[in-house]
Amino acid sequence: MRIILIRHGRPSQPRSTWITTNEFNAWVLGYEDSGLMGNAQPPQGLNETVQRCTLFVTSDLRRAVESAGQVGSDRQDRISDPLFREVGVPILPLPFLRLPAVCWLYSFRILWLFGYTAGCESYAEAKARATCCAEKLVELAQRHGAIALIGHGLTNILIGRALTARKWCLTERHGHGYWNWRSYEFADVT
Repeated sequence: MRIILIRHGRPSQPRSTWITTNEFNAWVLGYEDSGLMGNAQPPQGLNETVQRCTLFVTSDLRRAVESAGQVGSDRQDRISDPLFREVGVPILPLPFLRLPAVCWLYSFRILWLFGYTAGCESYAEAKARATCCAEKLVELAQRHGAIALIGHGLTNILIGRALTARKWCLTERHGHGYWNWRSYEFADVT
């Protein structure tokens, strides 16, 4: 059994736009609805890695669904599920300060790691959801053999930790940005 966790390709939403936190909420909504940049092609190694997958799972967000199409999932079965969405970003109102959207994104993510949620799921809730995601992926891998999840950065990291806790071994690790992927195989040590 094999589970491959893939981060989506580069979204079309610009990250360098200078905005206030009041504008950041609209930026996040635009990011959540954005598809892929026109030149967002997966690396060749990824296409080779997923050739044996018989099932592709994605979040229901457009950038993940479009990414699945880029890695050839049109040849296999595909499931989209909101369970696999990225962890939300809390917003702290600072209307007087203007920064690039990516700076707000990282700043708010750091605050989230320290417990600031502002209505978003907490770290503990995100870990619990990632555990549910891992359980669902394991069930699917038991039925299909090799599967791929095209999801999101932080959610994939948390799912990977949940898989490792369930005796799945990280066997491949490629990249850190868009299109990065991690392969896990079950280590049956009975």
